[in-house]
Amino acid sequence: MEPIRNQVDMDRLLLSTRLMAVIDGWATRGLFEELADSGGCSLDDLPGESRALRVTARILANAGLLVRRGDQWALSAVGDELQEAGAFGNAHGTSVFGDLVQMPEILDKGGPVVDESGDSRSSTIGVYPDDPEKSRSFLKMLYRRSESSARETARWIDDVVDASSSVLDLGGGHGRYGRELAELGHGATLFDLPLCIDVAREIHGDELDYLGGDFFADELGGPYDVVLASNIVHGLAEEKNQRLIRRVAEVLAPGGMVVLKDMFLDEFGLWPPGAVHFGLLMLMYTDEGDSYSLTEANAWFEQAGLTPMDPVVFEGFSLMAARAS
Repeated sequence: MEPIRNQVDMDRLLLSTRLMAVIDGWATRGLFEELADSGGCSLDDLPGESRALRVTARILANAGLLVRRGDQWALSAVGDELQEAGAFGNAHGTSVFGDLVQMPEILDKGGPVVDESGDSRSSTIGVYPDDPEKSRSFLKMLYRRSESSARETARWIDDVVDASSSVLDLGGGHGRYGRELAELGHGATLFDLPLCIDVAREIHGDELDYLGGDFFADELGGPYDVVLASNIVHGLAEEKNQRLIRRVAEVLAPGGMVVLKDMFLDEFGLWPPGAVHFGLLMLMYTDEGDSYSLTEANAWFEQAGLTPMDPVVFEGFSLMAARAS
């Protein structure tokens, strides 16, 4: 996000905020899904009030997400691509903007946000034990969005380890990272909660080995040449990340490697913007998560007796790695 320098920048930010509110409203009400399923229709065929639909559809068309042909409206090519990727979110009846208005209360009491009944909306990094279908939908959305990052991560690991190495995809959810490594010839085991294992098995079948459980309490198997923890550390408190790294260090083979894939902050904690703002999502939707810096990750490695390697920075994420003796 560009810095705010003047009133013009504030006006642009306001327009962007209004657009995101419209996108959020359409996503929450399932209207993007309606258009995708129908291939296009009249606004009269969509659920909602006619004037509200007309005004907001114009805004979405102006933004390049919808197209109009006479009285028929449809997703644009970009809109269709974003809908397919799950970028608009899913229609669970919850609103991002409805959560953001809780910011004054969050500043007073801390996160996470609460629902209309006053119950916490915290999740275990997108897994909702009381709502399996919501969890399943979330995991499959992450699977679709992880294609590029999973491939880049697997290629980097493949370049620095021996052929046919044993890999633990720790907390890997949908299993795409492990699957990419398996396709490169490595033996990949996915460890996660039983619900996640069920989803991953539906997607990958026998291409992976599976272990279900709590990675703080249950046996992890091993020893492994590589333990990959993708998008895990941001959901945990500092002390738990220290515990996690110590634990996985114990299941490494001699010379084995721990790899953390996440959106890490720089040494000053102020860059890149994606990682800075991601901390807000952790505040709103987890009990203890945050964005962590490269310096903090290296400290976890050293406390566990591992030797840090140089960070690898990709567009949108970084890899922090360390080796055992």
